[in-house]
Amino acid sequence: MDYFDLHVRFNFENYKESGFSRVGIWGKDLEGFEDNRRSERLALLESADSSYIKPRIKRCSLIHNPNYELDLGVIRAAAKHEKAFEVPVRPLLASSGIERASIIKRTRRFLTICNKLGTDYILTSRASNIYETKRPAELIAIGCALGLTYDQSLRAITEVPKRIMGL
Repeated sequence: MDYFDLHVRFNFENYKESGFSRVGIWGKDLEGFEDNRRSERLALLESADSSYIKPRIKRCSLIHNPNYELDLGVIRAAAKHEKAFEVPVRPLLASSGIERASIIKRTRRFLTICNKLGTDYILTSRASNIYETKRPAELIAIGCALGLTYDQSLRAITEVPKRIMGL
C-alpha cells in the first residue's frame, strides 16, 4: 500500500525508510496558493478567513483553515470541486493543556462535518525536521484520536493524497 505525507517543510530524503511512498516537500512539490506559478506543484490555500477561501477553491489543490472554522458553504464547495482539506498534526503535537484540548475539539468537529458532507481531507505531519515526522501508523492513530475510524484515517493518507497528486 502507498502512504503519502503531502506536507513536510524540510528536504526529507529518507522518507521511504519511514514507510512513505512519497512526500510533498514545501517549496518543491507544494507551495502557497499566491506563490503557485508552476502547474506541476500543488497549491495550498491557507487562510483563517472563509470568505477568502471560498472564491479561490477551484484553483487550489489543498485547503487549510488553521482555526477549523465551520463555514458549511466552504466545506460544501470543497466537496463539489473535489478539493481536500489539510489536517496537519504538528500544531496538535506542539501544544499542550487547554490549547491542545481546544485544537482536538475543533478538529474533531470539523472532521465530523467533512464526513457528513462528503468532503475529503488529508492528514499531514507538517514536520519541519526529521524528529517531527510521523510514520503512517502514527498518523492513522492520531486520526483515530481525532474521531476518525481506522478506514477514514487510512484513506486520508493513501487514497485522497494519491488523487490530489494525480497518480
